[in-house]
Amino acid sequence: MVKRHYGIVTKEFKLIHFYYDVDEWELYNRAKNPSEMKNVYGDDT
Repeated sequence: MVKRHYGIVTKEFKLIHFYYDVDEWELYNRAKNPSEMKNVYGDDT
């Protein structure tokens, strides 16, 4: 089951916020990581 979430998607990035019973963020650089396997949210870049 997928947690409740909303997101914003562009050609280069995807930002997702999970809410309700959790408060987590995911950010994917779709230009560098088209498979969206590495969450870069919180990375020092």
